[in-house]
Parts: sequence; structure tokens; C-alpha cells
Amino acid sequence: MNALARHYDISLGEHRRIAGFDCQAVVLAPKDNLRYGYKLYADMHSGMLLKAVTLDSSGDTVEQFMFTQLIIGPVTRDMVKPRQAARGWRVEDSAAAPARLAGWELSSELPGFHKVSELQAPARRVAAGRPAGCTRTASRRCRCSSSRSRARRDPVRTGLASMGAIHIYTREVANHRVTVVGEAPAVSVQRIADAVEFRPH
Repeated sequence: MNALARHYDISLGEHRRIAGFDCQAVVLAPKDNLRYGYKLYADMHSGMLLKAVTLDSSGDTVEQFMFTQLIIGPVTRDMVKPRQAARGWRVEDSAAAPARLAGWELSSELPGFHKVSELQAPARRVAAGRPAGCTRTASRRCRCSSSRSRARRDPVRTGLASMGAIHIYTREVANHRVTVVGEAPAVSVQRIADAVEFRPH
């Protein structure tokens, strides 16, 4: 809670009835432009989150989710039975192994964001040209990956792209394509990407 309070002003908001339940809003207002704001509505009896609204620096809604119908209580096996049979499905193991990605570093970290782990993708993913390494950075969620750039006839596309609350920023570093994906404002995602450096040992 103390770590959260360093970066957000936390207050109680209005009461609202959602999906038939009385809810209390909790407002997280960021103290800088590096993170989104949130308005979280929880059932006053169970504490279950029934609505979450992500807000930009202007207070406008970026995205939200909300229950429109909900029953809280005992759950039977039939209630959670899959609607589609899983026979014939192919399971692909895309797990990545912990690694120390030699030479790759973040020259600086943003306040409230910190490196969580470094992962190495399986060799078959690297051979297929998929991301070779990944550094997870946390405050909300940001992920940084790198893969070797293709031949110059297929130039690297760099720059910023957005999808709802998610921003994606790509740049080229040491003949690698570095991509940062984050559920965070564009400025944060770009600053993390710009901090990625390769220093050969």
C-alpha cells in the first residue's frame, strides 16, 4: 500500500449499484503522467471487483470492464463446464526459461517501474524469427522483447502503435528490433524502449 501511495493519490469515490450489487468506488489518481488513473468499483459485502475504469491524464476513459450479470455463491461443476469439447486441440508449449541476457541493459528505470525477470525463448521460436529475449518490467505491465533484425530488404518498422490502453513502441538497437508492449501511457512505454541498451562484454 505504501508503494502504491508513492505514485497515486488514493481516495473513496461514489457508491453505485452494479449488476445488482451495492459497490464502493476506489479512485487511484496518478501523481505523474507515467501511469494511468483507475476507478475501481468493489461489492461492499464481498469486496469483489465488479467494474474497473482506466483513465488517461485528462480523466477520459481509455477502457473499462464491468459485470452486467453476476451470481455470488456456490458453484457446481456443470456451471463451469466448457461449452466446446477440447478433443483434437493442439497444445503448444511456448514457455520461456529464465535467463541472464548478456549485454542487454536498461540505462535507467522509471519511477514505480522495476525489472521483474529476464526470459529466453525456446530455440524453435528464435529460429522462426520470434522474440528471442524478454525483460518484464512492472508497475502495471510492460514487456520488452528483442529479436535479430532481418535483412535490409525488409526494414524494421519503428515507432509507436496503440490498441486501447496498450501501447507498443519499436526501435532498433545493435541490429536488433526492440519492442516494448505496455498497459501504460505512451510516454512510459517509449521511455522504457529508449532506455534499452546493448553493451557487449
